[in-house]
Amino acid sequence: MAERIRQDRAEAAEHERLRAELEAAGTPVTSEMPEGSARISGLTHDGADLTAETHGTCPGRGVYFPAWNRLHAVHYCTDPDEHGGVLLRPQTADDAGTVAPDALPDPPADEPPDPDRRLVIEGNKAWKAASEVRKRWLATVLFARRTAPRETAPFIAWQLLTMPDPLRSGLAAAPSRVLFSEITGRSAVSWRESCGTTAAARLPLLMLGPIVTAYEQAMTEGEGRNTWRTDRYSPCPRREAGQYLAFLASAGYQLAVIEQALADDIPYTGDTPADPDLTGPADAASDGDGPAPEGQDRADGQDGTPPEAT
Repeated sequence: MAERIRQDRAEAAEHERLRAELEAAGTPVTSEMPEGSARISGLTHDGADLTAETHGTCPGRGVYFPAWNRLHAVHYCTDPDEHGGVLLRPQTADDAGTVAPDALPDPPADEPPDPDRRLVIEGNKAWKAASEVRKRWLATVLFARRTAPRETAPFIAWQLLTMPDPLRSGLAAAPSRVLFSEITGRSAVSWRESCGTTAAARLPLLMLGPIVTAYEQAMTEGEGRNTWRTDRYSPCPRREAGQYLAFLASAGYQLAVIEQALADDIPYTGDTPADPDLTGPADAASDGDGPAPEGQDRADGQDGTPPEAT
């Protein structure tokens, strides 16, 4: 997916920026933590926990980036004994009568995550990338149409009659959100002003705007980023998100692997993005379902239904 490739390239660029910033400040950056070194998160000096700032002038300072997280700089000291660092140890009952778990150092940051954690990292990236592509499609394709897909009215009716969680919590506020204008291409005020003059075939799109905004808000903001997961709370329950995504697919949107998993109501198990041309289908502003020039009828029919949906 092109969006995933952009995401990876942006991450690589940010990694290089962080690396250059550290090197410019005089902090050596290595490919891994040298043997005999200790992470500063597990060190104290003069009774205080070491930080990147307080360790900044130590001759043994250094940094490396774990292969699985190129944006996480791990600071270390090459020789704590020589440079005055003291390894933290758990407090014992003999020390203070109770054990203090907070005194323990963090788990090693250089160890790759377990398979479950790897899937979470992969899924979070895939969900974010799919969300960006989906919002772009909504703005440049669906809401740019001059007529609504025929699936729109039944979907709106079902949503209003069943009032799923995203609508119960977000429908009223949806038109006032910036996200509404980003997705629909116009402000709610502009849409309201055109209600009386909008063609009947396009009116369902006006009604769809707040519903889509409520879903996207619930699926992408805050805990909504967990929507793809089966083990975390989201303001948009996974099954309801799947029904929403299935509707978009019926209107011509091409689901990403992680979105398809929700539409099929199955767990996401990962995907390996290929390396497509960045100007390929994922980036297309229109797949033949976009707005027609003024005064020209659409080739897919007056009802605006994509050829594959007829």
